[in-house]
Amino acid sequence: MNPRPRSATDGGAPGADAAAATAGERFARALAAKDSGALCALLADPVDFQALTPGRHWQAGTGRQAVEEIILA
Repeated sequence: MNPRPRSATDGGAPGADAAAATAGERFARALAAKDSGALCALLADPVDFQALTPGRHWQAGTGRQAVEEIILA
């Protein structure tokens, strides 16, 4: 039987065992820290980034553009 997957609420220091963290966990940590370098490193280049909010259709072609103009703007 496989052990249950780690979750964000599991104990341990933030960033502990970062090598075992999933891409989603690393993305969430970088977003919470507003770490543009770490966010850019997690996104492929080029990337087809699209998001839809009630007032706007967001698009980006590079990881840096997605981070700087959309995610952290």
